[in-house]
Amino acid sequence: MTADTNSGYGCGCLALLGIIGLLGLYSLAANRLSCAVGAKQSEAKQYVGSMNRAQQAYFLEKGNFTDNIPELRLGIRTETENYIYSIYTTPLGVVNYSISRKFDLKSYVGGVFSFSGQVEPWNDESGLSVILCEAKSPGTHRPPAPILEDGILQCAPGTESLD
Repeated sequence: MTADTNSGYGCGCLALLGIIGLLGLYSLAANRLSCAVGAKQSEAKQYVGSMNRAQQAYFLEKGNFTDNIPELRLGIRTETENYIYSIYTTPLGVVNYSISRKFDLKSYVGGVFSFSGQVEPWNDESGLSVILCEAKSPGTHRPPAPILEDGILQCAPGTESLD
């Protein structure tokens, strides 16, 4: 009877160790997936931030914004494995997009606007307002452009500020 009781504990311990091992593998896989998603999204954040800075320089040099990515001279391709990059100009500014090509990645939108120092946040040196926003949820949709509300440039609903 003692032998049967001990063997029952042995099986229980082995089962418990097996469950702990599986949970550890699951946790490791989830962490690796999270890191991979973060690295891919980092590309998009960096590209849109660079596009914003290049648009500021372009505006200061030429007096207008460009809707042509190669004119920014950043070496950014309009499409990568994970994102599509585009620009939309308006009379007051420019909106730079990185739109996810994968359902598990977030999209980003940035903007540079010339409001003659009447809008926050603004860059005191250039007189330009700059913003960078992240979609709140992943997906392949284009995030809404930043909005001007009560004299403040801000991220549109469905996005949040990264500045």
